[in-house]
Parts: sequence; structure tokens; C-alpha cells
Amino acid sequence: MFEQHDEFAGFARKAPDPLALFSLVPDGASAQKVLLDPRNRYLVSRMPENDSVKFKYGLNIGPSIRNRSHSTLADIGREGDVAVDGNDISRSHCSFEIIHSSAAIVLRDRSPKDSVKILGPAAMPFEINRRPREVMIDPKTKTSISFGGINADRWKFDIVWHKLQLEGKDFDAPVLENPVHIRTALDDDETVRGTDP
Repeated sequence: MFEQHDEFAGFARKAPDPLALFSLVPDGASAQKVLLDPRNRYLVSRMPENDSVKFKYGLNIGPSIRNRSHSTLADIGREGDVAVDGNDISRSHCSFEIIHSSAAIVLRDRSPKDSVKILGPAAMPFEINRRPREVMIDPKTKTSISFGGINADRWKFDIVWHKLQLEGKDFDAPVLENPVHIRTALDDDETVRGTDP
């Protein structure tokens, strides 16, 4: 059964976004704080209750949040779609990428020190000295990712899949923009006024 985490109830969706392919569910206090970051709140939803989910909230990951590339589902880092701050975190630390030709998803380590780990009893490891450093993630395999800190374990998230069979149509969706980056009509008016003599 889930523990109570009332601080999330005020902003989290009641269920995962229907377009989400999977959620990143925090495993530990540092990862839970990522969900509380105002820049990430638009991605947070309550998870369906089941035995494999340790925490009742997660970050929705799917084609609706990509904002930079047609092949990027989500970028994680200081300036990512999923914002994570830390001295040892790059602007773009890692990302989930779509391989359109095979309807597959890969985790790409973009960190300068190869500080992303993929975990799980049957998870495929990163290949040593391969560039780009990436590994396919599979809906049928229980997998976690971790990064940051001396042992790349400061932030750890379990990958909880919502779709167990991926198809090309799963990668096409309207883009959901981070509200932090959306300009309002008032912002535009102020900019115009500011340029008047």
C-alpha cells in the first residue's frame, strides 16, 4: 500500500497522462524532491496502485512533452524537460530517445563523465566506450535509472510502463509545454510597452 504524500495532491494529475508511455517513479528522498520542483509539476501524476510501485506519484514521460527534437521524448538535466539541479548535473544530463524505425526507446547518457546507470536484474548495461552512450529500454523489463553523486546514485527512478507494446502511433502526440516556458499575453504587452519612447 502507498504511503501518504499529501504535498503532491494539490498539483498532481489523478492518473497518468493517457499519452504517457511510462513514468519515472522516485526511489528515495532526492528523487521525490524532483517531483516537487515547480518546473516539473506539470508532469506529475498519481500512479495506479500495484505491488511494483513503491511511491504513489511519478513523472509522465511520453511524446507530448518533447520540445526540442522529434526523436526526444524527454531530456533530463538542469535545463531539461525534467529539471534536476545539482553541481554534478549537466544542462542535458540524459534523455529518452525514440528510434522510429523500430518503435523502440533508448536511454542516452549525455553527461560528460558517463554518470548515468541503468539498473535491474535483466536490464541491458551501457556498452563500454560506445558513443553515443545509449541503451535500449524495454517495456517487458523491470528497469531503474540513477545518476548524480559520486556513485551515480543520488537520484534514482523506477521506470513504470503504461504501454507494454509500443507502436509508431504512440510517438505522435500534441506537445504539452512546460508552463514555466509559456509566455502570456501580459508578457507580450509589457515587452511592447517597454520599447516605446
